[in-house]
Amino acid sequence: MLYFLFADTVTAQHLELLQSNHKAAGTHSLLGILSNCRTPGGSRLLRMNILQPPYDLKLIQTRLDCIEELMESREILHGLQVL
Repeated sequence: MLYFLFADTVTAQHLELLQSNHKAAGTHSLLGILSNCRTPGGSRLLRMNILQPPYDLKLIQTRLDCIEELMESREILHGLQVL
């Protein structure tokens, strides 16, 4: 069973998860800083993971292991980016 946290609208606004509360140049939301998605599906998945991050330790560790493997093998990372 997977468990996820849920950020309600007020929390997301206060933490500036999806959009900045400031009009000044150079201020960004978390989504704006992290987003480098090339597909609408990727953008939706990133948004969902920001608003509903997992707190299941096994899932978090699996994701960290995947990131570590991608960082160690630039060929795999490049291959995924080309797709």
